[in-house]
Amino acid sequence: MLPATSAGHPGSRETADIAFTWLLHLRWGAVVCQLLLITAIHLLFSIQLPLLIVSAIILFQAASNLVFAAFKKKKKWLDRMLVTGMFMDILLLTLLLFYTGGPMNPFTSLYLVHIVIASIILRPKITWILLLFTVSCYAALFQLPDQSGAAPFPIGGTAPVPACHATTGSTPDKMQIHLQGMLLAFVLTALFIVFFVSKIQQSLNNYQETVASLNEEKNRSERLASLATLSAGAAHELATPLSLIAVISGEMYHTLLNKEHDDELIQDARLIRQQVDICKEILYHMTADAGQPMGEQPILLELGDLLSELERDFAAHRLHIVNRAGDLAMQVPRRTMKRALSGLIKNGFDAGENMEVRMTCFREGDRLAFLVEDNGIGMDEETLARATEPFFSTKEPGQGMGLGLFLARSVGERYGGGLLLESRPGSGTRATLYFALDRIMATGT
Repeated sequence: MLPATSAGHPGSRETADIAFTWLLHLRWGAVVCQLLLITAIHLLFSIQLPLLIVSAIILFQAASNLVFAAFKKKKKWLDRMLVTGMFMDILLLTLLLFYTGGPMNPFTSLYLVHIVIASIILRPKITWILLLFTVSCYAALFQLPDQSGAAPFPIGGTAPVPACHATTGSTPDKMQIHLQGMLLAFVLTALFIVFFVSKIQQSLNNYQETVASLNEEKNRSERLASLATLSAGAAHELATPLSLIAVISGEMYHTLLNKEHDDELIQDARLIRQQVDICKEILYHMTADAGQPMGEQPILLELGDLLSELERDFAAHRLHIVNRAGDLAMQVPRRTMKRALSGLIKNGFDAGENMEVRMTCFREGDRLAFLVEDNGIGMDEETLARATEPFFSTKEPGQGMGLGLFLARSVGERYGGGLLLESRPGSGTRATLYFALDRIMATGT
């Protein structure tokens, strides 16, 4: 199946690492502030707190911090630990509130801190689940019984105010309405925070992806411009002496051949001419790799002829070509098209020893595709993501410039298509070069 579009995704592992580091800082700060606050309340105010239980909750939070810090080096667990830490903090805060005043505790507003942080660092789906969990915990404070065994302010009912919650000049009904109103206000505020912060975060991420893509395209264009300039300069400088050598060697060859002079001189002249032709071909490949074919114009090319040429070029290899597109006449630059496909096939044979490569040509909707498959070593995610970058190569130095896949992708994009790569380590690679039929079909076909 050919893609409608291709999309990338930023490095979420690095983002999770940064977010988890700051979450640890926040949790250590919460532990310190809770200890200071409990100590101040115990010493300065005549409020009796269950110090043993509260201390146990704070110590558990500190211990979990140490565990998280120890496992932080296992990068693949960062996302899970981040989510676990956020849910655990909500639960621990709920326990602290329950044992230090329940819904009357003024620090219930700290729930919003976790909601805001989750909106920024977690995926939207997880954030909404955390919001529901937080609202449930807050609402549970109204239902859970206090030390006297009665729920302090049950939702939908009335109850006397426990002694630890008593407030001068306040009646139970008024206090119940006030606290339940606080719960409703919290729910509305949290909904607004999650919705708008998530939207802002999504917009910022999209903007950053766009900027990164533009910078990458700019760097790639600059490198290609340098290569194109070098190739054009080399072609210009070498064209004149090579042409002169070609003319002189040709005249030498024909003179020696007609006068039946020394056979060795004839062979030398023929060799000179062959080497000149090789130099010209190298110059053409250099400019083609740079995306600037040397004035090659599109010509009428039969698909069957193109596939037959590829079979002849790789006759010494185990290449199997299957044509499921039928007879098709294309208006394309022959050498550029052939070079792009040859590069994909050659990459398949370079993927391992005694490789067998299969190329399938087929039509899908309004596209013509060439699928090249091998059973080689495959590529990992990082290599696959960079495979089509210009000058990126996993081959040994001197065995390639890292432009083959880039050239194939450029040719595909020039004709309304692109290049799709699929690979996993040990499972081979599938490269699909596809074109828009209305861009390559010859007029009248």
